[in-house]
Amino acid sequence: MALVKDVQESGLTEVQLRATSMLAMGCATFEIARECDIDRSTLWLWRKNPAFKAQLDTLLAEAKDRTDEIIPHDITQIKELVLVVHAVN
Repeated sequence: MALVKDVQESGLTEVQLRATSMLAMGCATFEIARECDIDRSTLWLWRKNPAFKAQLDTLLAEAKDRTDEIIPHDITQIKELVLVVHAVN
């Protein structure tokens, strides 16, 4: 049901939404074209579409926000682990 809402709100097709998700995850153009059953030139054209670009920008911003939240926590855990290992040796 959420996908239908996303399709309606974004003005993009399900395939275009899948492509934006794959781009945001760092998938290669050829992988996206194969998975979405489109030509790579179609993806190139979509990337010029303002709605497609807006969706991709939103996904990339969300990914950056999640990364900004996760990395400091992970660094703290690594520091604690290094201290424990160092204390044992």
